Amino acid sequence: MGGIDQTLANEIEIALIFERSNLAHGSVDSDPFYHLPPNTSEAPAGSLLKLEINANTSAYTLPPNTALSRFLYQSKTLNGSLVPCSAYVLWPDTPRKEPDGFPIVGWAHGTSGGFGNCAPSQIRNLCAGGRPPIPSHLVDAGVIRESLQRLVIEEEQDVIAVGHSYGGFVVADSIKGFEKNHDRKGGVVHCLVMSAFVGCKGESVMSILDHKMPEFLELDPKDPAYVIVKGIETAFFNDVDPSIASERRAVAKPHSYATFNSAAEDPCWTCGSEVAGNEPGLPLTYLICSNDQGIPEHLQKRMIAKTTDAGGAKWRVWKCDAGHNPVASQPGTLCHVLRRIAGEQPNPEAGVEITEES
Repeated sequence: MGGIDQTLANEIEIALIFERSNLAHGSVDSDPFYHLPPNTSEAPAGSLLKLEINANTSAYTLPPNTALSRFLYQSKTLNGSLVPCSAYVLWPDTPRKEPDGFPIVGWAHGTSGGFGNCAPSQIRNLCAGGRPPIPSHLVDAGVIRESLQRLVIEEEQDVIAVGHSYGGFVVADSIKGFEKNHDRKGGVVHCLVMSAFVGCKGESVMSILDHKMPEFLELDPKDPAYVIVKGIETAFFNDVDPSIASERRAVAKPHSYATFNSAAEDPCWTCGSEVAGNEPGLPLTYLICSNDQGIPEHLQKRMIAKTTDAGGAKWRVWKCDAGHNPVASQPGTLCHVLRRIAGEQPNPEAGVEITEES
């Protein structure tokens, strides 16, 4: 059997890093809690084998004001063999005092796997709440689709969909089925992305980056299931007032690393609806931000070229001299672009410089 190539090796390493990052204590073999007491192997199914009432929660992400208990119990496999299992219980720190007749909400997690490290009480981000990492950009796309359902289907409005940065991937996978066509009054009439990641079907943000983490990103040392921005003022806000950049840094949140590895499913340039006159396809505009220090101009152009040549996208490409975030640095430019997309004539007195790229 031949060896594996470097791309596959990198993908395996990414998968292993992500899997290990979800564990609270490394392997169950190194956590004393999972060492079974003596003489328990023949205990009948349903027996409590071990109980940790007040578990140390420092390695976990929990809902606010919550305590954790872990326990081991005996169960049976599908063929009837005895097998030890683990589970956890989340408790409110203080009793609820609302006079609604419900002192506590009970929730039971399901089976999470048949191997030791699949133990639910071993998972860092306990799925009853807290801040579990989003597993795919398609989850974010689903949120946009909920809004499009209301705007397009219920309110019959025309919509310009806009994506920025990572949001380019998200908005591209959220539009299918909501494009304006002759059968409905409302719909998505245009997709604008600016300084954004865009990819062909099957590509991910990390595959576009050749599976190399950008210099301005790193795994969150507190929870490597997330990435954080290093030097956000330079990477994302290099062309705004320093006080605004500092404000943005103060409210910046970690981002789910898994979303950067999820593949584009149905990018909107594969939509076949008739939107503008008799021209097939959804109108697309990419606004290149030439002063972007996070997603540099050459990478923006490379993504435009690949989605055009291999993905069939038909971009209208405009260019401005903004940094990564024109919403913060050049809101007038963005308004100018949106007005032009909406069909308004450009105002020569606006002082906005937009160039058309060939």
